[in-house]
Amino acid sequence: MARSRIRSPRGARGGARNRKRASTPKARSLAKAASTGTAAGPGALPPIDCLVVLMQENRTFDHLFGKWAGAAGIGSGSYSNRPEPSRPAGPGNLAISAGQPAQFTVAQGQGPGHSLDDTNVQLFTSKIVAPGTALKPVNDRGFVQDYLRSLATDGVRGGAADASAVMQTFTPGELPALSALATNFVLCDQWFAEVPGPTMPNRLSCTRRPPPAGHTTTGACSSIP
Repeated sequence: MARSRIRSPRGARGGARNRKRASTPKARSLAKAASTGTAAGPGALPPIDCLVVLMQENRTFDHLFGKWAGAAGIGSGSYSNRPEPSRPAGPGNLAISAGQPAQFTVAQGQGPGHSLDDTNVQLFTSKIVAPGTALKPVNDRGFVQDYLRSLATDGVRGGAADASAVMQTFTPGELPALSALATNFVLCDQWFAEVPGPTMPNRLSCTRRPPPAGHTTTGACSSIP
């Protein structure tokens, strides 16, 4: 997850917006409360003392919250992917629709890949993507294509391979802890990974330690303290 709908002010323009907001009675009350540690008054929100970001690993937003009511996930439309996105749906190239429930543990192979190459195939249907290339339309992306390749690498091929797991999402009842957090706090549905790939670059980015220029692999970043 790394782009929020709530954007921090930038430059003088952002500062002007902040000054304008602080001129309202409620904003002055909140600002006073924040500086003095006192309550802001009836009906006012208390100052924020702590911000905690829960960063999930190896899970997409749609996998966890795709059908969450009000979220911009796969529940907002009818989505599917084909084994060969460049060809229309038909015999031998049947579309697999997004649905529920998701599996806690995949029944075949090691699960979908999350390397840079895998993510490029999932979003662009190609490992090599030129700068400025537009995303494929959502129903023409390569999630099923890439998962079938991962299954083949794990020894599951042909008719035995079931790629439906990559198109599934959990129901709220399956994830009670995350559902409780999403219900009672903030769920960001437009926050994307800094690096469309493996774990370490995104962990480093989350802690404001960007990976070395040009490196996206876990091995290249794991040696950085």
